[in-house]
Amino acid sequence: MKSYDMIWIGTGQATNTILPRLIETGKSIAVIKGGAFGGTCFNDGCTPTKMLVAAARAIHMAGSGSDFGFTIDNMTVDFKAIMDRQKGSCQSASRSMMIGMQCSKAMDVYRGYAAFDGTHTVRINDDVIQGETILIHTGARPHEIQIPGLDSVEWLNNTRLLDLDELPKHLVILVGSYIGLNLLRSFVVLVADVTMLKKLEKPSPDCLAGK
Repeated sequence: MKSYDMIWIGTGQATNTILPRLIETGKSIAVIKGGAFGGTCFNDGCTPTKMLVAAARAIHMAGSGSDFGFTIDNMTVDFKAIMDRQKGSCQSASRSMMIGMQCSKAMDVYRGYAAFDGTHTVRINDDVIQGETILIHTGARPHEIQIPGLDSVEWLNNTRLLDLDELPKHLVILVGSYIGLNLLRSFVVLVADVTMLKKLEKPSPDCLAGK
């Protein structure tokens, strides 16, 4: 059984910041990765949704040219090109991270999902390794909301929505996480009809005042 000073499970947002500092200490490091490198941020969270926000802002500014003394005639929006840009950029970042880590002599990279065999023992497929310190730094998965009738309609989570090639005619966004809000800000420009549904834990002062 191979032993390491540090076992790093997942490649979330802080990986590129913290791992280089750990490598400088001379510690032996094993990185375990199951899905796409970069975690939620690179693949279906911060980065792709903010790229859509940037595209929507550019479209909005171009359409507001008259406020600044110029006009743009016959402006068209290529939704597929917008989506291809964010997909390509995120896939490139994820692949670059994967290649950099797999080619590094400062760490061993194990491809697969980790399972604990003991307090300091981790199994990845047929490999079992041991670590003095084990850090879990995984991403997140979309939560399936339990709504009666949801299984009878075509619904999207953030991962599926970011893979679209055709613009939906009407988009209903449930809850108001930062990913949901980024998507709202984007699609309210790209789609004429967008609705956000969010349960309030408690009424706001304006609601209580009837405003």
